[in-house]
Amino acid sequence: MQFDEKWSFVTKKQKHCAAAEARCGDCWDHVALDPEHRLVLSVVVGKRTEENARQLVYEFRERTDGRFVNLMTSDEYPAYAAAIAELYAEPERPDGSGGPLPEWLVYATVHKTRQNNRVVPVDARLVFGTLASLAAQTVAKAPRTYHTEIVNWIDNRASSR
Repeated sequence: MQFDEKWSFVTKKQKHCAAAEARCGDCWDHVALDPEHRLVLSVVVGKRTEENARQLVYEFRERTDGRFVNLMTSDEYPAYAAAIAELYAEPERPDGSGGPLPEWLVYATVHKTRQNNRVVPVDARLVFGTLASLAAQTVAKAPRTYHTEIVNWIDNRASSR
């Protein structure tokens, strides 16, 4: 499962909007994509906020009924880690402390290094889960957000024509 965002704007770019123009400017499509099945599970449109990232993870969890997911990935936007930790934590314990995350949960971020405005190495950084679980998942499928980024690139090319 990949979580990613695509930037666009409504009417005009944010830097050209007046304070009273609440319905124009930056707009982001937050997308939850299953690349294996090429299935978009959820899209949340709005500003790039923690609340919208949380809403995306919430809708994804609801649509999968909280079931086991092999691997979750995203870019390094920290709002996803916070939302996953909040929404997937086991129920609170009797002493009032929050429960741990499920053992099956593996979440990694995709770190992109750029040189001369080009992405060179791309590597995964484990956030939740164990290195053994991440290694088991990445042997067959490296954690990436490239499916959503390819869709974003195609959309941007089509809209610029």
